[in-house]
Amino acid sequence: MFVQKLLEDLEEASNELMVSDEDTVRYVTGDCFVSSAPDAAETRLQKDTLTAGAEVERLTVELASIKGEMDALKTVLYARFGHNINLEDE
Repeated sequence: MFVQKLLEDLEEASNELMVSDEDTVRYVTGDCFVSSAPDAAETRLQKDTLTAGAEVERLTVELASIKGEMDALKTVLYARFGHNINLEDE
């Protein structure tokens, strides 16, 4: 998942920021690098990590809901057509 990879990248950037002793750091915003103080970059990383974490949670709930709907539909289809159809994931 893209958001999960983003979350991992943000955590890695946070770790790199902790060990860095630079006066300014470059932070990617869209397609640009923006120079900022390490404290400001850390605040931005924390905010972006929380946003990405919330998105992962939202998508996880949505995925569970969709899987539930799929299971309900499979039950209806198997009741109607028996096991002559294959609805299992490969």
